[in-house]
Amino acid sequence: MAIIKPEIEESRQGFYGWKIVGILFFVYLVINGIVFYGYNVAFPAMIKEMNWARGDASVAQTLRALVAGFSAPLSAYLIARWGSRLTILIGTGVGLVSLIALGTIANQLWQWTLCWGLGTGILFGLACTSPITTINNFWFSKRRGATMGIIFTGSGIGGALAQPGFVWAMGQTGSWRIAWLIAALFVFFAIVAALGIKTKPADIGQYPDGITPNQVAALKSGHRKARTYRTQETWTVKEALQTRPGYLLTVAYVVMSCSMFLVFSHGVLHLTDLGYQPAHAAYFLSIVVLLGGVAKFPMGWLVDYIEGRRVLMFLCALMGLSLAVIWKAPSMTALVAAGVGYGISYGATAVLIPTMFGNYYGAEAYPAVNGAFYPWQSGIGAIAPMGAGYIYDIFHSYDVAYMIMIGLTVCALVASFLATPPVKPEKLSDVSITPLP
Repeated sequence: MAIIKPEIEESRQGFYGWKIVGILFFVYLVINGIVFYGYNVAFPAMIKEMNWARGDASVAQTLRALVAGFSAPLSAYLIARWGSRLTILIGTGVGLVSLIALGTIANQLWQWTLCWGLGTGILFGLACTSPITTINNFWFSKRRGATMGIIFTGSGIGGALAQPGFVWAMGQTGSWRIAWLIAALFVFFAIVAALGIKTKPADIGQYPDGITPNQVAALKSGHRKARTYRTQETWTVKEALQTRPGYLLTVAYVVMSCSMFLVFSHGVLHLTDLGYQPAHAAYFLSIVVLLGGVAKFPMGWLVDYIEGRRVLMFLCALMGLSLAVIWKAPSMTALVAAGVGYGISYGATAVLIPTMFGNYYGAEAYPAVNGAFYPWQSGIGAIAPMGAGYIYDIFHSYDVAYMIMIGLTVCALVASFLATPPVKPEKLSDVSITPLP
């Protein structure tokens, strides 16, 4: 054991996987931090100046989520055929053009819907969660949860910077367009960073975690068994679709997605309707984003030691309680506490569920399995921003939207409890049942 350990340390010094983590961290910071969370403060300013109805204007966010979700199979196909780098470059290229258009020429509702709904939908579908988690699953196994947490922390940092930064820039210029131009600039930087991506360790003669097969065997002989479930099977999409956990995790992800869209798309509007100042509402969202980012790294580490579904149950309960406080928002103190709770639950869940998919179905199967389930995860969740907007237009409040959302978190908690590791269909058929005498 003492002979092999130095070899492992030496191999890690040149391990390209850590550079991959840095690149993916920055790309995720830009797309799911600056672009996505920047929307939360740019969108209210847009609809106020353009005098658009909330329901009609929210169609763009629903379309964006639908395009992002249902482009997951396309992302999986492009990754398999051309690799992750080109897939991400295509998505960021389309997103760059769309954001520049929003910052310069877009002034009609249909233009907003096309640029944000379709253009940035492709950005999120081809260059964000699906390809990023796929690449991480290829490069890491032993540290999959921890590295996923590091990467996903980027969204919290990007969002915490983008929201107050965009508010300041819009205040200085008197225009919401500057927000989209700043976002476009950062997407350009992400394109430059993405040029350094390698899809798999084998592409450059390396191995997952920077550990060779011989070293893996030596480590197994001297270390304890992994504390959390990681499949040793080779899965196919067809087999995965015949198992229960994929659908149950999808239910939990859908609820998280719906909740996220409700809070981030309409949170500022909801709180200002209750009498809070826009600055206080933006402060609340900054807390949510910051805590969401902070929670992602320890959650990535924790899921390497505690079985994911147990943690997911706790997070669903925390999310439901936090939503109840956000709904009523009785005081700024209570709102800050709810922001902390919601940020932790949302941020940790965003890391936890993709990691569980990788652990349950394996790195090789992950792109295709994720491509099969992700459209439902993101697509159904896409109903939330448009639905919440129309609920407000009908009832002149978000009460019904929050009641529905809190009820859904209970469903997610039950689904998490039932999401035990899958068993391959052929193994189920091998189980014999001894008849009773």
